[in-house]
Amino acid sequence: MSSSNSKKFITMIDVEYIDKVRWDSELGNRLKVLRGKTSRRKLADKTTELGRRVPQQYIQQLEQPSFSINRLKSDHLTVSLEIIQVLAEALGVELTDIFTKSAVISR
Repeated sequence: MSSSNSKKFITMIDVEYIDKVRWDSELGNRLKVLRGKTSRRKLADKTTELGRRVPQQYIQQLEQPSFSINRLKSDHLTVSLEIIQVLAEALGVELTDIFTKSAVISR
């Protein structure tokens, strides 16, 4: 498919079959907007309460992946779906909210 004529297709896949997600700056920005005024430290503490600690430094890396991407000489990070799920739960949002532009805009 040529880039000028490309279309995005949405495919439903049970998350049970997904291990890792290709993470980029767009998803980092969505995470940051969803976090809002909640500090990274509070979010990290909430993930610990939920049984899967996501350190505040890692949350920062997810929100600003360009720093790590440049260091790794790649165009994306790979993040486990388990981490994304616990972040969504800690933020009180649905997993799909992290991947959906309209959910971020409506917050």
